Amino acid sequence: MEPTIEQQLKEIIQSSPKEALLPEEKAAMKSHLLHFMQQHPLVTPVAARFAWFGFTKTPAFRVVSLAAMALLVGGGSIAFAAQNALPGDRLYGFKTGVTEKVLAWTMFSEQAKASYDLNLVQLRFQETEQAASENRLNAEASVQVNALLNRHIADAKQRIEHLKQGQTVAEAIQINSDLEASLNANARVLDKIANDRGAVSSAGVKPILKDVKDTVSKVKQSRKSDELDVPLQSSAVLATQVAAKANEADALAEKTSRFLLNRQGQVSVDTYVKGQADLVLVNQDIASGKANVQLENYQDGLINYQDALRTLQEINIYVSNESKLKVKLNQPANDTDEDTMLKQGAGVIHIDNNEVRGVQINNQVKVGGSLLK
Repeated sequence: MEPTIEQQLKEIIQSSPKEALLPEEKAAMKSHLLHFMQQHPLVTPVAARFAWFGFTKTPAFRVVSLAAMALLVGGGSIAFAAQNALPGDRLYGFKTGVTEKVLAWTMFSEQAKASYDLNLVQLRFQETEQAASENRLNAEASVQVNALLNRHIADAKQRIEHLKQGQTVAEAIQINSDLEASLNANARVLDKIANDRGAVSSAGVKPILKDVKDTVSKVKQSRKSDELDVPLQSSAVLATQVAAKANEADALAEKTSRFLLNRQGQVSVDTYVKGQADLVLVNQDIASGKANVQLENYQDGLINYQDALRTLQEINIYVSNESKLKVKLNQPANDTDEDTMLKQGAGVIHIDNNEVRGVQINNQVKVGGSLLK
């Protein structure tokens, strides 16, 4: 006889580790709740009663009620135990079907909702990569997480369209660019896992990877189209926007360069080389942006800096995700002598005392001095 849902929930609660909030955590949550109440007061008592009465009949209320019931009965143990669940784990459905849906109801603006969707996309990728690297991503788990990924991506794209309709094209382009960076970077990690890990995980990764590659080309095309459709603005406004992007790109480039060097021993050799090669492309985009600004081609300069920022995002994602995997994809780079040369095709990257001093790739790009100046 199949156990009832109540019996299954009771069994999950009893088998889950008992967790409790620290006093300072309870105080922080109380402070946050009071602040939220102050920022979102009830309009009128009567309106509130009718609004609540109608809300109790919605599916959203049932989801919130289920989460509240589980947290009250289990003392919060289910939510705590589920937060680290991976595709195929027993509590993964609770994490994605209850906890995350409850959190989604705390997002009000389209920008906040879009950012939350992007965070879910990145989280699904990290879960998939960890499960696959440990050879735990079977066919059933693959189908489950791929469906979630496609849903999160579709939700994010819908938010982007809403932002464009609301005349907030710049925000829509930024979110589209962030989505593109996440898809590109994680496609690289998944591709490495599919080639390096066992047959079980490779079979589970490949359908996800195929969908990601198909999606990223569409997202890129949409982003480029939106960049051409940006409403005309005065030169003064564009100059201010370009200056802000230039400062952002310079700061992130320096930070990313240090981050990559610090993670050299935690990622594979080809990932480290890929990161250094991408930094060269970033340097080119920044140089092109500066040249366009000098010519007062502010719109083209803005696109150059946005391209640089997107590539920097990709570097941070694929380096960070690979370095967090418990099972290395292949032999990581070793810190041997002070002067190391890493080769990629016809390119050579020289590293002297942890500073890049020259790069040549396919006899086309050559940068003297440190990589990002």
